[in-house]
Amino acid sequence: MSRARRCVRTTCPQIGVIGERSYKREHDVWNRDGVYALIERLERSSEHEHEVIVFQSARLVTGRSVIVRMPLHALGAAPITPLSTLVIPAAAKPVATIALFARLTKAPA
Repeated sequence: MSRARRCVRTTCPQIGVIGERSYKREHDVWNRDGVYALIERLERSSEHEHEVIVFQSARLVTGRSVIVRMPLHALGAAPITPLSTLVIPAAAKPVATIALFARLTKAPA
C-alpha cells in the first residue's frame, strides 16, 4: 500500500486512557486495547518502523521526565501511563512550492 509521507510532527496526549470512560486509581496504562487501536490506525498512514516517542514530564521537580523512542510497531509494549504523550515525528521535510511561498510572503493589502 502506498502511503503519503507526513511532513508535520503530531502529538497525542494521554494515550494511556484511549477508549476509557471511567476513572481508575492505577498508574499504569488504563486501556492497552486503546493503544493497540491507535497503533492500527497510525500504521495506515505511517511506516511500520517509523520512530515514535512516548513522553511523560516529571511529576515532581525532583523527578525525571520519561522519554522512550521506539518503532511504531513496538508502541504496545511501551511503558505507558495515563499521563503519557505520544510524539510522532514528521516522516519527511515539508515541501514548499513557489505558489505557496508567494502566498505566505505576500504583503497585506
